[in-house]
Amino acid sequence: MQGFCLPENQKSTDVLGRCDSKILDVSPEDLLEQADSILSEVSSLDSRAVVTGGGVGVSATAGALVTSQGILSSGITTSHGAGVQVSIDENDELTSAWESSSSRQLLKSIPDCIESSVHWAQCTRGPIEVDSQAVDCPVMMTSEGFSPLFSVCIPAAVKGEKLARKESFWSGNEGKMVLANDLTLIDDGLMEGGMGSSSLDGEGVPRQTQVLVENGRLVGSMWSTRDSAQMMAEGRIEHAQSTGSAYRGSHQSPPYTGCSDMILKSSKGGKSRDDLISHMENGYIVHSVMGAHTANPTSGDFSVTTSTILKVVDGQIAGPIKQAGLSGNIAKALSKDVILGDRPIIQDSYSTGGMHIPDVLVMDGFRINPA
Repeated sequence: MQGFCLPENQKSTDVLGRCDSKILDVSPEDLLEQADSILSEVSSLDSRAVVTGGGVGVSATAGALVTSQGILSSGITTSHGAGVQVSIDENDELTSAWESSSSRQLLKSIPDCIESSVHWAQCTRGPIEVDSQAVDCPVMMTSEGFSPLFSVCIPAAVKGEKLARKESFWSGNEGKMVLANDLTLIDDGLMEGGMGSSSLDGEGVPRQTQVLVENGRLVGSMWSTRDSAQMMAEGRIEHAQSTGSAYRGSHQSPPYTGCSDMILKSSKGGKSRDDLISHMENGYIVHSVMGAHTANPTSGDFSVTTSTILKVVDGQIAGPIKQAGLSGNIAKALSKDVILGDRPIIQDSYSTGGMHIPDVLVMDGFRINPA
């Protein structure tokens, strides 16, 4: 067939940083030593703090992509992860926080997530009284709080199959504005050390770096060969081709479309967390949510709860509140009046790959309902 090219005849780019030989040398004794160091660090940061859950671990995965013509690609990927649940139980008040870090490279002996977990267990103590009436207001979500909602809704919205089936809240908006005009969304399948990056996708197609939304305008979508062929066969679209976005759960499962390392950034740059709080003036800071997996990726609607929430008055943190509901529509919230932080952090994802998301200040589209 004219123009047809087998995957093994397509040029691909080697992706560095996917395997750290130092991780291959980590022994069980090394992990126990790291765990002891984390326990000691938590105690040194706050004598009241107790580690009530978590763990450390490393992994190395050897894989090969095999076709009828032989081995197309092979290699080893490594990862190092640490997570900790810190609780403070004093004066009949219990607060806790979970933080984690993961990387293809060997983490520091004391990852940054340890100090962050102690901090959020501390700063959510002593809740203040607030009006229990639901209110539409600005909300600053930390990277850790926003990424779960983002990973459920946004990657699904830019899947070619979802757009073609009218199952994306951006269906019919190709070439139109869908995000605030300074925001750009990129799926980088070639990121050095990326959690979802590699030279080839699950179908043997070379991965690429793809701009999906540019300065607010929807300009791209993610496709696997399987999905593009199916949508064309059903007559939903006239033309589509793989963007190197295929994944496989295993050799026994069919490929599916997913993101690699998704990045949200702004042409205006980013502000520090203190600047975001000052700009917000009056609103809330949300650091974690429960129930993000229940968000509707077709409509963008969500309703979650949080117990890691701080109230901001006149640009200053007034104190924590015990619990609140957070609801809204993520597509609407990101379409205008959004300010990003200056420090993107890689987060685990409900989708494939990794989410590289900074703190996000949403000025419109979120509702807080204090418990």
